[in-house]
Amino acid sequence: AYLSYTNPDAFFLNLQRVQISYCDITSAVVKSLLTNAPFLRSMTIGSNVEMTDGDMFRLLGECSLENLEELILSNASHLTAVSVQLLAENCPKLRVLGSLTSWDITPEELDALRILIAVSNTDLTLWPITF
Repeated sequence: AYLSYTNPDAFFLNLQRVQISYCDITSAVVKSLLTNAPFLRSMTIGSNVEMTDGDMFRLLGECSLENLEELILSNASHLTAVSVQLLAENCPKLRVLGSLTSWDITPEELDALRILIAVSNTDLTLWPITF
């Protein structure tokens, strides 16, 4: 079964949390949720997400994600440390970001990101804690 909607601006207006696991979801749907849910606080996607750093850059140019506190993309193998930095810089309330072991990030890059976050005094946890 497919979820369809005719007016995404109104459909997702009050959405605050979404958790999608064990089903196929396109990157277009993930982007639509993030773009059209201004009050979204938490998103967990347990499926493969084919987003790239370029997609993340464009997404953050289109919407502020100012209320996003937690973003867990369990399988986002095309996202890199660039996306982590973009999200950290553009999502002021973001407190948890993961699951970075499935992203295109090396343990050394993850350590460097944690140092940058600590130095900038940002209250952001990169998950998992250990690689």
